[in-house]
Amino acid sequence: MISKFRAGYTTYDLALYLQETHNIKVSMRTVTGRLALWGERKNNLLDPYRVALIEFARSGKSYTETQLWLKEQGVHTATRTLKTRMQSWGVNRRPRGETEKELKEKIRLMVERGMAEDEIKNALYDERWFVSLTRIVKLKMELKAEKHKKREEEDEEEDEEEERAEGSSSAMESRNAEGGPRE
Repeated sequence: MISKFRAGYTTYDLALYLQETHNIKVSMRTVTGRLALWGERKNNLLDPYRVALIEFARSGKSYTETQLWLKEQGVHTATRTLKTRMQSWGVNRRPRGETEKELKEKIRLMVERGMAEDEIKNALYDERWFVSLTRIVKLKMELKAEKHKKREEEDEEEDEEEERAEGSSSAMESRNAEGGPRE
């Protein structure tokens, strides 16, 4: 029964199989309970596809696309189940909060080292960050805009400092022209 479950049989299929083959009548709930006792859960159905599913996440495929592929393989699973399973494998599809800052910083350092987008993607993948090339390009553009804005602000500050310095030196010159320093 376990081998059939692992092959993709649903609890309904297993209950029907037991009745037709062995003349044992059990409910789907009983089948589910027995499978749980034996350590078999629906999520375990995804384990044989782990490498492929992680690769799908790495390439940026959506959960819907992933579910369609699984359906072609004979495995039916809910989106929530797929998300939970991916999370349990450490697949980080969409970094949020502080993690987003961390990701940007990693990309910034890699760009400074002269790495290309595909090299960045592979390096991030090795660190268990599953980010699409599109996302990497977008973050690089954001970093470039932030760097440009920072330069503009620094230039403005320098201009203001120069104006202040020129203002104080012209005030000094006007005092000197009026009769020299006061005592």
